[in-house]
Amino acid sequence: MQAVTVTPEGVEGATNEGTASEWLTAIHSWLRQLPGTTLDGATRAPGPGWNYYQVRVQQADGSTVRLLLNAAVRLVAASADEGVPTLGPLTFIELKEPQPFADAGFTVASSAELNRDAAPEELAVLPAPQLADVRYHDAQSVGDVLFNRFD
Repeated sequence: MQAVTVTPEGVEGATNEGTASEWLTAIHSWLRQLPGTTLDGATRAPGPGWNYYQVRVQQADGSTVRLLLNAAVRLVAASADEGVPTLGPLTFIELKEPQPFADAGFTVASSAELNRDAAPEELAVLPAPQLADVRYHDAQSVGDVLFNRFD
């Protein structure tokens, strides 16, 4: 799994190429491998209040998780689903069997990287309006900044 770091140039370890449809294809490959199934029948696209795509899935053991995509940087992550409010804050977890996403050219973020506090020098590279949003919404972790509910 590749490390992801916020830098003055953007998100290091992620690329800007690709689409949500490639992510959905990777999800279907991932679900065949686990196995599992999608819930709700549709992808929630970015919109007012969040900057990421989300699909809820049920794994073979009956647990549900949210698969997340920040399309701007082709960054994939997983969040717990049970007990997590619809619009967050998210509870980042390790993505089981991430290889289908890596094979499709996505960077898979670890829960450790997403759950760690965003360093002041990482936040300092954000444009003023984004930094104001981060401060106003009290986004503490790297994950809360990259998968946010205020864009």
